[in-house]
Amino acid sequence: MATINHQPSIDALKACVLYKYWAIPSMRAQVDFLQWLVDKWNVQDQCFYIGGQQLEMEPEVIYFLTGLPNRGEHLTLFGTRPGGQSVDSLRLEWRNVQTRDKGIDIKTISRPELMVIAFTVTRLCGSTTLHVATGSQMQMAMDYFQGTVFNWCEAVLANIKGQLTKAKKGQLNTFGYGALVVSFSLERVPMLIPQHLTVEVGLPREPKLMRWVAVMARHPEEGIEVVRFTPEYFH
Repeated sequence: MATINHQPSIDALKACVLYKYWAIPSMRAQVDFLQWLVDKWNVQDQCFYIGGQQLEMEPEVIYFLTGLPNRGEHLTLFGTRPGGQSVDSLRLEWRNVQTRDKGIDIKTISRPELMVIAFTVTRLCGSTTLHVATGSQMQMAMDYFQGTVFNWCEAVLANIKGQLTKAKKGQLNTFGYGALVVSFSLERVPMLIPQHLTVEVGLPREPKLMRWVAVMARHPEEGIEVVRFTPEYFH
């Protein structure tokens, strides 16, 4: 589990309804498994077809997997956030060190609470550079820091479907939600779980993603045993 000892940051995450998500260890998607799922994605129907069965992702699925808020203000992760400050203005207001690099280096943010929220936002946006926030991502973090709660389940789901569609069309080389999508398939299609793998039920209110750390832990000591899917598994 991800740990944090700064109580104001813990309080800020709980106020934003992001603490459960923060507590999920960093996970690395099984690349072969993810590619197999991308191949099963139907662009037109916006769902998976596995074993002849239709498998849809819905906001409720994101809620149970992640513990993210499923109520609150509408949020889109595409494009530029309207009405926000410029990146230069955000740098001047919130950074300890002023440089001209692209985006905002999260470790230089002056408030620890905002730093933690900004890092969580980049994670939620499916970013492959978690240590750097774009202007829009920083604006989201600031809004959260000031008490706004967003419906992250719908926003993340829309972004996942968008990335899956681009990946299926060969327009995307990196995928920011691999662990989430693989966990979803294992939850919904138990026959995909390797026979030798015993998965804990988990606590009643614990995000279901916690059940799959053993399969996809970025750091092996955080899981029981990181499972490797062989090519034979997919045939």
